Amino acid sequence: MISCISAFSDKNTFINRSNIRKIGLLGGLSWSSTLAYYQTINQLSNIHIGGLYSPPVVIESLDFEYFNKLVIEEKDEDLLNYLRQGVQKLEQAGADFYGICCNTAHKVAEPLHQLSGIPFLTIGEVLKQYLTQRCLSPIALLGTPATMRLDFLKAPLVTADISVLTPHPSHWEEIGKIIAQELGRGCVLDSSKSFFRDLIHDLEQAGAQAIVLACTELPLLIHPDFFGVPIIDTARIHATALFERATGLALLNQISEKKERD
Repeated sequence: MISCISAFSDKNTFINRSNIRKIGLLGGLSWSSTLAYYQTINQLSNIHIGGLYSPPVVIESLDFEYFNKLVIEEKDEDLLNYLRQGVQKLEQAGADFYGICCNTAHKVAEPLHQLSGIPFLTIGEVLKQYLTQRCLSPIALLGTPATMRLDFLKAPLVTADISVLTPHPSHWEEIGKIIAQELGRGCVLDSSKSFFRDLIHDLEQAGAQAIVLACTELPLLIHPDFFGVPIIDTARIHATALFERATGLALLNQISEKKERD
């Protein structure tokens, strides 16, 4: 988290605030990751625009329990319809474009994009740009079992010649349990920190040049300073890209994988 002192600026960057576009966030998947998106967007505004200005943001908060049920039961058509309903509410609220505050929801990103009446900025698009700029390959992907098993996030990276590693499938059930039952409730256990620390060290030994936290709750658990390779928080870079899209400022290439912490 950026400290309250470093997050505030009086510089008032020259930008026509009336031209700033309204950001739509499809959130609630879970509430903790949605909070991180909203916080990041407003901290970036404090730093790069200045004063007490808050950019226009509209949030449609979905039911994480129902969403998780659809994912587990692989009811992709129902999932698509549920997300589409949320996007329609963002459109009605005046959002100029939107992002989903959840990696796993991107399993239906392609058909959702086709059905959306406003532009959809995906995590995969942003992650591909970010890794390509930094020439990072291979990378290790940590996320829900669906994110690690399916190709919706891996395929765009592979097309950019970025090799993707994942933990051994024997660990996927425990990873999914920690994400859904602990982090989804905002709960962080020392035992889970230790589990992921060992997992990441194994991936480093396997040759990963960076660890991608492809679950927007994982930053609650994983501190980048504990590891010898960059830890890439998809929630942070995606929220930054959404702020870029709204303001026209170019910030994504300025991000360091070492976050400022309190």
